[in-house]
Amino acid sequence: FLGPYRPFMVGRFTGIFNNPNALGITCAIFLPLSLWQFLETKKKSALFLCFMIVASLLLSAARASMSAVALTLGYFIFKYSKKNRPLILFSSISFIFILFWLTETLIKHVFKVYIRSETISVLGGRLEVWPVALSIMSDKPIFGYGFGTEELLLPLKGITLLKGAKITLAIWKDYGLYVHNSYLGMLLQLGIVGFILFFAPFFILLFKELSLRQDIPVPSLRYALQASLIAGLIIAFYESFLYSVGNAYTFPFWIIVMLLFFYQYYDKAKDMPEST
Repeated sequence: FLGPYRPFMVGRFTGIFNNPNALGITCAIFLPLSLWQFLETKKKSALFLCFMIVASLLLSAARASMSAVALTLGYFIFKYSKKNRPLILFSSISFIFILFWLTETLIKHVFKVYIRSETISVLGGRLEVWPVALSIMSDKPIFGYGFGTEELLLPLKGITLLKGAKITLAIWKDYGLYVHNSYLGMLLQLGIVGFILFFAPFFILLFKELSLRQDIPVPSLRYALQASLIAGLIIAFYESFLYSVGNAYTFPFWIIVMLLFFYQYYDKAKDMPEST
């Protein structure tokens, strides 16, 4: 509210960002770590930080980020509380059913306005852009058009195909016309070769983290980092942010990735026999 930018955009809270979705991504990545800090320290300051992140996320109304948080927080809490897992599972299922009932009855109209139901069918215009991006990518599928060309390709090659895409042109004309999908954006820029080289380490890391041995102690921080990784990979399906290193939410995400790689190498070092 005190920053140089307007705090709300079309009724959605932006914070210090110029886009509410950017705030949503930041909240989704940091929330598992913030919750871990509170559970470990029980400090009021940590609880306050959690509250502020949740409030900012809800005010941003970032649908992809909220969906990612719902999944990853459930994962983290389930992993963190080994003794209470049946209760957590039952509580989560009950909460989902109660929320579904509320959104279909008492708060149906308010909920539809909040989630912007009129644009869900095209995912806020994304389903208007993705086919065009795939069509452009098909001309150079192996190596793509070069890194950094995403914001140039759609205006140059796809604008004629988007004449009927009213939502896309209305929402994104002031923010640049890009794919809003990190996976498709990488395919468009660096082709299939670049896509594999870039994303293979992510999913290999995720597979290794999710298949950790159950008979070894795992630091609770590692579960929080895993949750943040999953959140980032989910949101990447709706936002082109993974390769925009240096901004306020991509840089912390890469730090999280590097910390998980550190844990992987630490595990290998422990399993190696001591040198004589």
